[in-house]
Amino acid sequence: MKSKIGLVLTGGGARGAYQAGVLLGISEITPPGHFPFPVIAGISAGSINAAFLACSEGSFHDSAKKLWDLWHNIKTTDVFQPSKTGFAKLAIRSLINLMAHSKIFTTKLPDALLDDAPLKELLDRTLCLQAIEERIKRGDLYGVGFSATDFSSQTTTTFFEAHQKIDRWLGKDCLGIKSHLTTAHVLASSAIPGIFRLVEVDGSYYGDGSTRVTFPIAPAIHLGADKLLAIDMRHERSVFEKKQQRCTSYPKLTEIFATLLDAIFSDSLDRDLERLEIINKYVSRYPDSSPRKWRTIPFLLMRPSRSLASLAEDIFPSLSSPLQHMLSILGVAAGHSSDLVSHLAFEQVYTSRLLELGRKDALAKKKELLEFLEIT
Repeated sequence: MKSKIGLVLTGGGARGAYQAGVLLGISEITPPGHFPFPVIAGISAGSINAAFLACSEGSFHDSAKKLWDLWHNIKTTDVFQPSKTGFAKLAIRSLINLMAHSKIFTTKLPDALLDDAPLKELLDRTLCLQAIEERIKRGDLYGVGFSATDFSSQTTTTFFEAHQKIDRWLGKDCLGIKSHLTTAHVLASSAIPGIFRLVEVDGSYYGDGSTRVTFPIAPAIHLGADKLLAIDMRHERSVFEKKQQRCTSYPKLTEIFATLLDAIFSDSLDRDLERLEIINKYVSRYPDSSPRKWRTIPFLLMRPSRSLASLAEDIFPSLSSPLQHMLSILGVAAGHSSDLVSHLAFEQVYTSRLLELGRKDALAKKKELLEFLEIT
């Protein structure tokens, strides 16, 4: 009996294009008509990719190609609308509320720096999430989940649709809620607090799932996965590279912000996979003494073969005027703060590079991927 392989897609803003490249590469090495991921779990930008993959009709290659095309043709204005006054207004509102605990100007001043209305329109236009239920009934899918942070209860909530055998779950700081998935769940999973407005779902307000997630691979396991393929977007630098990039002066605010984003999107995955590896070794060595629910879950981690930020080092002059203006307000100049640019550059000049790198990385691991996906 073949394993139910779970696909785990993490966050990273515009870096999500890398995942689309990897998925197209995988589709090119797998047999026609074969859909290798019956379980799909997404967080933040990974939820957008997960949603497109889960609801697309046709072959796996067709779905991956549509996702590739989406990222290849994307524009900043497809994702957010930069506001010339948003930064100043948000600062004024924060100051008023801090000093006077006032709700004044609530309806006039923004709760976030950027307006994500364009992203909502893009998702509403291109996603058909109603198809997920039918694909589960047909057996193409077993479970799909999008994780978001509930700012009311401070828990990581995974909204999911799955086979009838899968029920809701409750753990420490995490919750799984069976739902009919909508674009609101995708937006909630990817709404970085302060950058985008929180999204209301059933009376609670949700933001980016990476904000608080402790166990990013847990939803895929809860949804029935026996094996996990995780596609992260952070290059694992060598010790030499880390030393070369060591700060010799006090870091700029943009560099601090980029480091925080990088930590939010990637650090929890590293820790969670380390825990899983320890559990796998323990269960394999002491099968009789391990808890009954514990089982070995093989995993494969796909990471960029080079830094995604390095691919953004020279693109500033080629970015659209609205994005250049917004980045300039944040203190980004040409040739600097490429880490922050790499999270926000939803433009072809950058995403096309990530797509090609992702596809190349997948093809380079063809033998390892085919063996993991149990394809002979």
